[in-house]
Amino acid sequence: MKPYPPRLLGDYERIYNYCLSRARRVSENAFGILMNRFRVFDKHMHLSHDKCTVVTNACVTLHNFLLTRNDTQYCNMHLSDNEGVTLSRLAQHGI
Repeated sequence: MKPYPPRLLGDYERIYNYCLSRARRVSENAFGILMNRFRVFDKHMHLSHDKCTVVTNACVTLHNFLLTRNDTQYCNMHLSDNEGVTLSRLAQHGI
């Protein structure tokens, strides 16, 4: 998706641009954590599309399983973006 150009933005466009940026940041952080934990993502996988999907799903499942163990050594709070801004807070600040 493409953000609105930065000039003459209304409230809706600013909120849309912020939410789009936030969604991109969250997905980049998630992939960064997977890449840091599972080195298979460091380089090109010489696999078919279907097998790459299976490998990715296996890594996500393993990551989620390890998180359920509440092991702070596996993934601490400093590895991800946990800003927690809501749309109501954006509206309060005029964004």
